[in-house]
Amino acid sequence: MSNVFPGILGRTCDRPCEPACRRVRVEDEPVAICRLKRVASDYKEDIRARLPKPAKVGNGKRIALVGGGPASLTVARDLARTATPVWCLTRIRSGRHDALADSKIPAADAVIDEECGYILDLGIEFHGGRRIDSLKNLLAEGWDAVFVGSGAPRGRDLDIPGARRRQRTSTSASTGFPASSFGHVNKIGKRVIVLAAATPPWIAAAPRAGSAART
Repeated sequence: MSNVFPGILGRTCDRPCEPACRRVRVEDEPVAICRLKRVASDYKEDIRARLPKPAKVGNGKRIALVGGGPASLTVARDLARTATPVWCLTRIRSGRHDALADSKIPAADAVIDEECGYILDLGIEFHGGRRIDSLKNLLAEGWDAVFVGSGAPRGRDLDIPGARRRQRTSTSASTGFPASSFGHVNKIGKRVIVLAAATPPWIAAAPRAGSAART
């Protein structure tokens, strides 16, 4: 199985597979698969000759992908090899995810541009800045199929005393930061506590919203 975004995942994945890794049956630690992906991505040579090649002749079908995230881009990559023209429709105006680009993660901009570029260079029609308000209207445009990959992120709730009573003033990084990045939230409290230093997006976002963050 191929990994479409090894460099991005190597920087952002919360490693849900590692607690279940069977290596701990014989060793003290699981396989650090997330870090291995990042190392392999950062130290690779030119891989463009090994990438999938777009089909030379189309098959007459047209498919719309709603959303410009990893799901839609992965589908676009797979369909490009089947001679199916693909249009990626998203409200994001560029082929990158603003939340990751703003996170101050080392080399984030270059990694996003590179790995998304591999897919867009397969001949994907990217239409940024287009908001889809009605699937009925979209289907009426004559697409042969529509893939909805708009995302449904939900963070993990902390099982600690008082967490449920503070839902209006607490949030997870995967739900709260995109809301801040896309302008849904422009003001938070004066003082912000970031639990776990592995959430640099919130550390970067707090000063922009007039808050002082502590980790």
